[in-house]
Amino acid sequence: MAPPIEVTDSGIISGKIDLKQQIRMLLFFWDKIILPNNNILHINYSNVDDINLLQQEKILEIEEVWLTGLYSANKDMFLNVQEEIFHSYNHDGAECLWSLQQLHEDLSFQASKNIKTTLQRTIEFELYKAIPIPKKSIPLEEILNFKEKYNDELMTLRLCLSAMYDEIIRSPDQIYTKSIKLSQLVKAIDDLHKSMDSHKVMKNKFLASKKIILRTDFSDLIGAIPAGYGIYEGMNHLGIPSPLSMLLASLGAFIKIGIKENKIIEDIPRELKDYAYISRIEQNFA
Repeated sequence: MAPPIEVTDSGIISGKIDLKQQIRMLLFFWDKIILPNNNILHINYSNVDDINLLQQEKILEIEEVWLTGLYSANKDMFLNVQEEIFHSYNHDGAECLWSLQQLHEDLSFQASKNIKTTLQRTIEFELYKAIPIPKKSIPLEEILNFKEKYNDELMTLRLCLSAMYDEIIRSPDQIYTKSIKLSQLVKAIDDLHKSMDSHKVMKNKFLASKKIILRTDFSDLIGAIPAGYGIYEGMNHLGIPSPLSMLLASLGAFIKIGIKENKIIEDIPRELKDYAYISRIEQNFA
């Protein structure tokens, strides 16, 4: 996970990131968490009850990285720390497949010299206020109990989000596959909502957002989608199943579809290809 601080061009802002909420969101979707720390900007977590509990349960581990040389306390420093830890854990034969969290708006791999990016026209699907997340008032024990009982629903949603890009890009009929994958996604979201609503504690949730970026060629849709195209008009024409529209409406959410230039990784390194990712739930994940 990313450290609970915000790094801007003007410096470091502490206290702006809601650590209790971050922990619950991470715990809800992931089984293991590594919290990086370093000797240049060291954060003391000893008095954070949530951190202590997850350490006792062997779910969370604080990984200390010793930096030598001259470093400025900026975004690149934290990226270096995160990526050093990530690559030390995410290797052939590793017990788990790890994801890399980032809290700034755009995914960044500046610390990795071997990753080349290019600007490319993409289609963006944004599900606003559609993904249920436990509120920070919910005890961690309740989240763990819920995960054990409803593991299938959580895994189905994770797999839908993770597989959407790969399955569409590999399909000989990408428009049809996109429609099928969106139908599967809406069912997975709906099932998770129902499971949480049936739980006496977990029904206390808030709705987060999800962005899916597809770099595939949707040339037959380009003329039909103006930049910033949004809400419900023309969804069916764009191949989006009507149940998704109805579900999002019932949640007070909406879908936005647009064409945008995004910084795309030209050739994703092999070690980054196979792990599941959620590109945005409130903030960014790689």
